[in-house]
Amino acid sequence: MELFFEWTATLLSITGALLVSFKIKWAFPVFLLSNVFWIIFALQLHAYGLFFAQIVFVFISINGIRVWFRKPALNEVMTDG
Repeated sequence: MELFFEWTATLLSITGALLVSFKIKWAFPVFLLSNVFWIIFALQLHAYGLFFAQIVFVFISINGIRVWFRKPALNEVMTDG
């Protein structure tokens, strides 16, 4: 079962990185999902450094979702063109 979580997390992380490189807003939800899989994997192995890093990355992913999915403020729309 550890292999499932490890490889799923790996593939989701790679997919998230590719999406970021193409500036596709779905990158951060994919990263958030990968964080969940990494956390499960880290707990199975008692890899607390990896666990801690993924908890931090969860907050970074949530912030990325907040930034990329928010509607632009009225003053941002008016100054864009």
